[in-house]
Formats: sequence, structure tokens, C-alpha cells
Amino acid sequence: MAQSFPEDVLEHVFSFLNHDRDRNAVSLVCKSWYDIERLSRRRIFIGNCYAVSPEIVIRRFPDVRAVELKGKPHFADFNLVPEGWGGYVYPWVVSMAGAYPWLEEIKLKRMVVTDENLELISKSFKNFTVLVLLSCEGFTTDGLAYIAANCRVLDYIEDVGLEALAAACKDLQELRVFPSDPYDAEGNVTLTEQGLVAVSEGCPKLQSVLYFCRQMSNAALVAIARNRPNMIRFRLCIIEPRAPDYLTLEPLDAGFGAIVENCKELLRLSMSGLLTDRVFEYIGTHAKKLEMLSIAFAGDSDLGLHHVLSGCESLRKLEIRDCPFGDKALLANATKLETMRSLWMSSCSVSFGACKLLGQKMPRLNVEVINERGPPDSGPEDCPVEKLYVYRTIAGPRVDMPGFVWTMDERVSSRFSRATEGHGD
Repeated sequence: MAQSFPEDVLEHVFSFLNHDRDRNAVSLVCKSWYDIERLSRRRIFIGNCYAVSPEIVIRRFPDVRAVELKGKPHFADFNLVPEGWGGYVYPWVVSMAGAYPWLEEIKLKRMVVTDENLELISKSFKNFTVLVLLSCEGFTTDGLAYIAANCRVLDYIEDVGLEALAAACKDLQELRVFPSDPYDAEGNVTLTEQGLVAVSEGCPKLQSVLYFCRQMSNAALVAIARNRPNMIRFRLCIIEPRAPDYLTLEPLDAGFGAIVENCKELLRLSMSGLLTDRVFEYIGTHAKKLEMLSIAFAGDSDLGLHHVLSGCESLRKLEIRDCPFGDKALLANATKLETMRSLWMSSCSVSFGACKLLGQKMPRLNVEVINERGPPDSGPEDCPVEKLYVYRTIAGPRVDMPGFVWTMDERVSSRFSRATEGHGD
């Protein structure tokens, strides 16, 4: 039955499938559908440039017109990924220049892009129309001159401005408010949680929020959750770490708990403020469709991480910094990591020994330890590592690792074990 339709008819039908996951599902039906889908796919998304090689992508999808590629972990935005870690776009540009002459669009995020890379892009793709560089580095105005890019979330806005937005922009779907000076000349806070509450009340189509602010309350978060249960992305950054509800001085567990309980379709969540293990219990219980979670300065113990890994069935990316999560929850939920795209942990309580065990137990994962102070085996095995990046890959360990990155595969782990023999008490 699946093969009864002519190929040109199926290709036309497949053209209406815009989501990568839908197209991936179609390709699994049968060999014929696999071939039709791969030959007709025009847009590809690579969420981790080290999860697959350019050659593998080109071999499977030979007629691509738009590429979206991500490199460094998300916490590179906060300068937590050391300079020189990787994420180079060069091998991708070289490969695509030869294979995709009709490429029209490239979107890059958290990648190293040089002026030479931009020059090669400008000369290789005759129909090229769109270049998006988000949190990229390595280029100058000379490189941009080759592309002749134009520049344009940023105007200052206060609570008054957000209230006007709520009254006038009924079709608003996405709101991004970045940090600026939140005080007026008299020292009063001019951008608070009330602006966000007003938008949640006045904009019925609002689905995505990225909001930087100085203060937040549980009452405001509960109001936002009740006003906008259709929210799919909610990212809140309270600039002061571990800031409590400024009205009650309580943790913000109840407020974020209301977000995950009411917003049933939530896909992405970033949390900040004073948070305990209780909020992670809420997340594990209610956030069944959550795909990406970013956490900083939160939690009390390993129990918080366990709630997330054991309860969030759809989780694909987890980013953690400065949290008291360690070996027990990580190793107990190791098989969960094979269903995810990546896990990033920095300034947590994960030991070098646990990283070795994880690498031995999960050979299909790249378990990367990042230690700028020296080799991770130079101290006791229970010594915490600086940073840990775990990701699923079919390309094996990458070949461009700088000296401060170690991959915990079975071979490397065995070498470390031999090197530390006899260095006991």
C-alpha cells in the first residue's frame, strides 16, 4: 500500500511536511519512502555539528537549499565554554560548497566563523539569499562585507511600553526583552514582572517568551501560567542569581510549578531565581512534552536532577550550571542520555570517576570532560570535573579537540586507569 503511489505524487505530498520529525518518521515507512524523502528534502537542521559529519549529511540529502547548524553548547552564551573548544564551521562550508551549489540559506548558531569562511560562502552559492549568525565568533567587518549583510530587540522598553504592547498587539506570538538599565533617574525599577503579566493578559496568541528582569514573584508566574496555557517556550532570566520571590522571600518553586502544570505543550524552559528540589519534582511530574531545559544556581541535591531525567519523557537538551547535582543521579539515569541530544553540566558535583564510568557504559555517547586547569586524571577520581558535555553521535569522537578536552571512551578510560595505578594513598 505504501508503494502504490507514483514517486512524483509522494514527493508532492512530502513537500507539505515542514517539521524535521515528520519527515524523519516518513522516511522510516519503507525503502522507497526513505529514498523519496531524502532526495526531496530541501531544508536540514543539525542541532549539534559534532553529532554527524558533513559527508554523512550530504550523502543522505543531496539537494538541500537551506541549512541550520548549531555548534557550541548553549552555555557558551554565558562565556562558560572555554575559547578554542571547537564548533568550527569551516569543514561544513567546504563540503557544502562542493555539494550544494544551489544553497540559498545558512543559519549558524554558536559557531566559529572566520572572514575566510564568509568569503567562501559568498563565492560558492550563486542563489544565496539568507545568512543568520547567532552568537557566532571569529569574523570581522571584512567578512561581513563579503556578504553585504544588513543590521537592525534594540529599543528600550519599560512596563509602560509592555502595557501599550499588550493593548495594541493582539497577534503577538513571541516576546523577547533583553537586559538593559532597569532603573529610571530616581532609581525606581521601570521594568518588572508586571510588564510580562500585562502582555500575558492582553496577547492571546503569545507562545514564546524570553524575559530578563530584576525581580519576580510566584503570584506573577501563576498569573502568566493561567493567562497563557498555550505557552510553548518560557525563558526567564532574573539577573541576580538565587533571587527569591521579592514579595514573600520564598523560593519560586510554586510559580514555575504553575508554568509546567498549566502549559501542557511547553517545549522549552529556562529557570532562574531561588529554586529547590521541589520545582524539579513539579517538572518531572508535569512537563511531559518538555524538550529543552536550562537551569542555573538551583536545587538542593541529586534528587532534583533525578526528577528531571526520570520524569521528562521528551527531554532532548539539558543544560545545568552551578547546581549541586552529581554522580548518583547521572549514572542512575545513564540510559536516558541516549534518547537525548546533549547534556551540559558545569560547576556541579560530577566526579572524573563517574565520567569514566559513563563513557564505558554508554559507547554511543561522546562523554567530554573539559578541564582548563589540567588533565582530569591528575587528581583523585572523586574530584569534580570543571565541565561535562555529553552528546549522542554516530560520528565517534571528534578529531579537533583542544588540549583541555578529553573524551571518556573505553580506550581513553583504560589509559587513565593504567596511568593512575600505584598512586593510591
